[in-house]
Order: sequence, then C-alpha cells, then structure tokens
Amino acid sequence: IVEDLNVYNCATNQWFQPLMKGDVPTGCAAFGFATDGQRILVFG
Repeated sequence: IVEDLNVYNCATNQWFQPLMKGDVPTGCAAFGFATDGQRILVFG
C-alpha cells in the first residue's frame, strides 16, 4: 500500500505532495473517480 498523496494543479500544470498530519487510514479494496467539471477526485 502506498502512503503518498499526490495532487495535480491544472492551473500550474504541476504535481505536488501537500503537507499532511494525523494517522494514515487503512487500505481499501476499491477506488473511484468523480469530477465536478473543474476537478478530478480519485478516492479509495
């Protein structure tokens, strides 16, 4: 399981790793995508 969070900024055309705090959640067996017309959200 990868414990990384990578965010893509469409305005700057760059990926970055935001600062995070707290415990890493447990892994899951599935994932999904959603969009609101401006953002693509990947979860799971």
